[in-house]
Amino acid sequence: MLQVDFAQKRFADADKTVEQAVIHKIYNDFEGVTWYVQKILNRLFAITGVNEVCKLEDVDESVQYIIESFEYNYSDMIFRLPDKQGKLLIAIAKDKTVIAPTSSDFVKRHKLVSASSVQSALNGLLEKEFVTRDESGYSVYDKFFDKWLMEKY
Repeated sequence: MLQVDFAQKRFADADKTVEQAVIHKIYNDFEGVTWYVQKILNRLFAITGVNEVCKLEDVDESVQYIIESFEYNYSDMIFRLPDKQGKLLIAIAKDKTVIAPTSSDFVKRHKLVSASSVQSALNGLLEKEFVTRDESGYSVYDKFFDKWLMEKY
């Protein structure tokens, strides 16, 4: 895997080591999206000392640090959303990926108002790019925001 070689070389150039498992975990957890992989590896690089090894247990700590650094922004973003959009966003985060957000099961389980209000809120979240849709369903676009929402709500 090209990313493993690249990251290991950057660490080695600074007399640091990163385990392959670290890179694989980040790549898998964040679906290979370059921005997330680079952001996390940058943090890991910063906390790994010279002649030290970056280990798998360092990943969660680094992700948590990054999420906490965005906490104010995330709090503000959720606060500024209309109530129905905020509740729907939290519900989508809790379910990770939602195939049918207007289904009666989803609406009832998350105590949302109605299928029609969910559809309206979903359109707003899609327009604002808080939510994305692909072949597997709807999910929170920003993976760090997604993790923050799961922790807070």
